Amino acid sequence: MQTKTQTIIKTKSSTTMYQIHYFNFPGRGEIAKLIAHVGQVPYTVKNVAREEWPELKQKTTFGKLPLLKKEGDETFELHQSTAIARHLAKEGNLYPKDLNLSSKSEELVLTVYDSSVSYVRAMFAPQEQKEEAMKKYIQEEFVAMLTILDKILGKTQKYLLGDDLYWCDLYLLDFLVSALSAGGDISHFANVVEWKKRVESLEGVKAFYESDNNLRKKQ
Repeated sequence: MQTKTQTIIKTKSSTTMYQIHYFNFPGRGEIAKLIAHVGQVPYTVKNVAREEWPELKQKTTFGKLPLLKKEGDETFELHQSTAIARHLAKEGNLYPKDLNLSSKSEELVLTVYDSSVSYVRAMFAPQEQKEEAMKKYIQEEFVAMLTILDKILGKTQKYLLGDDLYWCDLYLLDFLVSALSAGGDISHFANVVEWKKRVESLEGVKAFYESDNNLRKKQ
């Protein structure tokens, strides 16, 4: 198994070392790494080659990646990209402690997730339908989501939930980076554009995107 390791200096939460398992290409594993990096949660990356996956799959509870493990704790195994993102966000103090804010963060994450499901469906449509499916997604669902988020950012100004950065901001950023690479356009949504610049200027975010753990850098 190919393994790349990125150790983050821990200042905010426990010293638990996590392992993030995903295929050796950008996908649903990127958000976990981004949140861990920004939240200063120590982690290593376990890049799984396709030929290694059938054997590893039999050893996992749900037979899916991404997978989160803790070094030294064989009892901990977490599947589902959003559950993993939430767990790491709590470890890195990127999950709201206030009940109302935490619920709003879930609302935003699930809004982005719903859109990402449609995006992936269009991305993997049959070749003869792919261009039209992606065009339809971008013109309809993608624009609808951006319209809502642009209004929210017009009220909260700095980040999605106000003056503090939370996991929902990173969740949205990760999705936009992927969608923009596939032809998405945010230029007509000024608040979203400014928000994206603001988040991308953060040291932790910049450090992740410049690191070898950012597989999109290699595309």
